Amino acid sequence: MSDHAAAANLQKAQRGRRTRRATVVGREQPVLVFFGPPGAGKSTVIRKLLADYPNDFQTCVTHTSRAPREGESDGVHYHFRSAEKLRESAGKPGVFVEWVEAYGNFYGTSRYAVEAVARTGRSAILDLNVEGARQVADNKLVGPRASFIYVVPPSADALEGRMRTSAEMSEEAIAQRIAAAREELAAGAELVEILGRCTTVVNDVLADAHAAVRAAAADCRPLRLSSALAQRSLAQLGQVAHGDTLAYLAMKLGGAELASATLVEEYPSLQTVDLSGCRLKCTNLGPLAPLTTLLHLSLARNRLGVMGQDELADVLPPSIITLDVSQNELTSGTAWVHKLRRLRSLKAAHNRIDALPFAGELHGLTSLDLSHNFLAADEMLIATEIHCLPPSLRHLDLSHNGLATLKRLPPLPHLMTLEVAHNQLDNFDGLAACSTLCELNLAHNALATVAQLAPLKSLQGLHSLRIAGNPLCDFEGYRLHALCPLPQLHTLDGGAAAVEERVKAINVHTAHGANAAWEAIEYVATAKEALEVAAEAAATAGHDDAMWEALEQSATLFLSRWGMASA
Repeated sequence: MSDHAAAANLQKAQRGRRTRRATVVGREQPVLVFFGPPGAGKSTVIRKLLADYPNDFQTCVTHTSRAPREGESDGVHYHFRSAEKLRESAGKPGVFVEWVEAYGNFYGTSRYAVEAVARTGRSAILDLNVEGARQVADNKLVGPRASFIYVVPPSADALEGRMRTSAEMSEEAIAQRIAAAREELAAGAELVEILGRCTTVVNDVLADAHAAVRAAAADCRPLRLSSALAQRSLAQLGQVAHGDTLAYLAMKLGGAELASATLVEEYPSLQTVDLSGCRLKCTNLGPLAPLTTLLHLSLARNRLGVMGQDELADVLPPSIITLDVSQNELTSGTAWVHKLRRLRSLKAAHNRIDALPFAGELHGLTSLDLSHNFLAADEMLIATEIHCLPPSLRHLDLSHNGLATLKRLPPLPHLMTLEVAHNQLDNFDGLAACSTLCELNLAHNALATVAQLAPLKSLQGLHSLRIAGNPLCDFEGYRLHALCPLPQLHTLDGGAAAVEERVKAINVHTAHGANAAWEAIEYVATAKEALEVAAEAAATAGHDDAMWEALEQSATLFLSRWGMASA
């Protein structure tokens, strides 16, 4: 055999091995199947998904027996073949994943078309009717790795309206299509019940439909940030610090369902990045590290958890001043926060935090949200260091935890807003450390009696108070007793304190004061009468009157403090 022939055989063998490897890799890629009646809007949501995630999804080039339309090319838009040849191929097992004859034409998706997409590392998207989706589900090769999205209109009447406005055909043809679409709706609902792994998307408000499709697509496979989506998410054109160059300062990718932040690092001038509503883990945030000018970052509603949590210290830029990590699964092992010494606002609601080993070191922190966590009873604020909360705080939210007391709350001389609703508090102990409070929410706690409201008089700057949902609110006059020590209060339980209520509260307060004064006068008068008897006995006994004079002066001084010395 010549060297040329041997080389040719070797190349052929290598191509075969590459093809087999690619086929195996291709078979591992998931497939995303859209189905539903015509007019439901499948094509619209598919185009949007392909535009946002071109690195993850691609449509198959399917086969059809219809004639090419103007601008369509064979092998690009469709594989155009005769109906006879396609029927012959469909009769052979494993050639077509699905096929159907509709409106006098043959349409089908070949196994090769699906694998051709998979060899690129993408997932094939199939746009099918109900019967085609059923065939894919039954296909032994593709069915097990297929995810299904059933796109439906808000109602059958809405579907009919869409078909009438979009179709340019006779009334008879429109009626036939409407009847077929209604049958597809019924058949689709049955298939959804059979599949069990299907997402139904109601295509009414287009933005909501796109969001639902993105979520279903992210369930199918991890989504990556594409250059096209990154470019569309840029906003806020401005001047780069220490220079005259203009650049985009904000990137808004909220709800993009991304599993990776790759490509973000290509925009080093960013000051604001919104990655909320994605599927990022702590180990996927490396691309944020080069953003040395980053000021505002939102990672809410992601999958940040215990795994890799320590790595956050290496990837979060220390320039950040506002950080939102709400609705994740972060725990109290938040040593990474120590690095963010410039932090002014931290939102960490809806996590699994049960202690604050970090907050005291953030000396510039003014706003802290730890609502919906696991800050149980005594563990957070009384057993740990007294300075676990920085004195710089102005807004603090500890609602929806398990707190039973605030009695060792550290001095917070600048605190203006305190949210402690939905806890287990039964007293106001600790609020003396927050004398500058303007807004206080104590709703849904365990305050049982109106007498427990008396300590509120120390909060003379308070203008908004919520105590609804406490047992004391069952008392008919609880609002007056709340307003009594706080005549400056503007709103109580979300409603304005009416002038009539204020007057009644002042009257109640005055009546209580007057009663106490008269009780004191009566007591002193009785005491004075007793002293006169004692003085007369002392004079009879030859004692000096100094003791009586001193006691009389004391009684007079006591009365003068009540403003009633003449009595």
